Amino acid sequence: MLKKSKEIISQNIVAISTGLIAPLIIWVITRICVQIMPAIDELASSKILFPLLVVSMIANCILYALLVINNKKSKMIDRFSVKWDKDKNAHCPICDRHLINYGYHGLSEYKNFWCSICKEPRFLLDDGKYIELDHAKENLNI
Repeated sequence: MLKKSKEIISQNIVAISTGLIAPLIIWVITRICVQIMPAIDELASSKILFPLLVVSMIANCILYALLVINNKKSKMIDRFSVKWDKDKNAHCPICDRHLINYGYHGLSEYKNFWCSICKEPRFLLDDGKYIELDHAKENLNI
């Protein structure tokens, strides 16, 4: 559960930090604006500043949306105790690393994938029974 929490936090660190910092930034901006708004009014009319502010806010929202879209991971399905991508490649269920070393690892009598990040074997299991890679790929519905 702790690993899952760390994974969720690391995936959403930008959104979390933005959510925590945004109120502070808004508060600081409002305090600064109260002090400098009279000087700005003297330099430029509000007919120019307000549309400029709106365009800036829209541009920031678009950039933030693009950032969120680009950071989304590809959809993978959980099946046989590992994650699978659309090309039927196995990935570690904990760290999402692409698993390529299928064979006998450690003292196990069953073939498995070895995750080099987690340093643990990843077995292919179907209802608690060990299965082979070919059987798993045949039964994937991707």
